[in-house]
Amino acid sequence: MEPTRHYEIVIFSYNDNLQLKGVLEKSLKSRAVRIILIGGGSLPYDYISGIKDGRFLFIRQQNRVGKPRSVIQALPIIQEEIVAMVSGDVEIEEGTFDMLVSQFEDGVGALFTRIIPSFSKGFFPRLASLLWTVNHYQISYLLKMGLPAHAGELLFIRRECLQGYTGEINEDAFFCLNAFRMGYKIKYVPEIVIKSIPIRNLNEYLIQRRRINYGHWELKMKRMEPYSISTLSLGNVKQSFEILHEVVKKERESVFYLAVLIFLEFASSTMAKLDILTGRSHSVWRLISRDDFKENVSKR
Repeated sequence: MEPTRHYEIVIFSYNDNLQLKGVLEKSLKSRAVRIILIGGGSLPYDYISGIKDGRFLFIRQQNRVGKPRSVIQALPIIQEEIVAMVSGDVEIEEGTFDMLVSQFEDGVGALFTRIIPSFSKGFFPRLASLLWTVNHYQISYLLKMGLPAHAGELLFIRRECLQGYTGEINEDAFFCLNAFRMGYKIKYVPEIVIKSIPIRNLNEYLIQRRRINYGHWELKMKRMEPYSISTLSLGNVKQSFEILHEVVKKERESVFYLAVLIFLEFASSTMAKLDILTGRSHSVWRLISRDDFKENVSKR
């Protein structure tokens, strides 16, 4: 399907040496009118310096400032009506950007795709895989009911829906909920998937979920309503039953993992709420390790 709109791509990356090259290659093969890379740390600088495509702009960060500040840095230079925001550590198939923008119809404010793990061997990668499965069913249910949903590894967003952003941790949730507030539709394209590196141990899992839940609490204080596993468990009983029933039907052997998932979500959400109350910031979070990424991918 041919893309019907002009769009640009903004890539956010820090220490994504191996993965970023793949994202750049797919971006440069797309029909985006401009491709902006914002990042620093360990990146494939030789490859970047060799890019001669006139659409490409690299904004190098000398110090790690966190994604919220990187997003703020990007906002003034976005020119097109539609922008694709993508993390530099995902695996994406060639043609994905153009296929997704071709589905960005009039009336759509935000569009995103399904996330699956790059590998699922091991307890916590499997737990992360189940988390994304629950998210898939929760997103599908919410949108079917006319409610907003959000996801952020690859997000197509209308430029006007970026207004009002001041550095919230979960920028994807802010932009999607902002689009919904402005009267736009949120579109989910689960048949197109991207892969992301799953968390590999308890410490990394809690750090990531604590930060994400911190972002949810932050948005709730702004009278926005993001979704998560914790809101699923505490929310509408009928909604919770229908979503979890679909997950269990799909993942019958994962009932134990689902119980662990819900417990850890409540724990991380409680820690995040305490962070809000004590003024702890998550704008710059600890990086997860990637030293055995190649090994894990080769075994998947």
